Amino acid sequence: MTRSMTYEERVKIVKYCLANGRHLTATAAKFNVTYQQVRSWVVKYEAGGEEALRDMRGHHKTDDQLTEVERLRRETARLERAIRDEKAIRMFREKLEALEEKGQ
Repeated sequence: MTRSMTYEERVKIVKYCLANGRHLTATAAKFNVTYQQVRSWVVKYEAGGEEALRDMRGHHKTDDQLTEVERLRRETARLERAIRDEKAIRMFREKLEALEEKGQ
């Protein structure tokens, strides 16, 4: 099991790997990470540079960064969640009323 690496560590590992002939296995062993991690980072680095190595999970665009289509999709999803929540509340109330009537 390996530990998670910081952005700076990923950059350092990728640069080391590329400077040493792309020896992924040797790089993985030297830095105590998996071969697949090194390979993934190298591929990302080659496709998008250092910024591609940033961990962007959990980060979402703000409303002003969205395109019109993305904004509409976000609003549609919000409305669908609201409808689903309202249906659940209505079903709960109906069930509660039925149980209360049964108890009387």
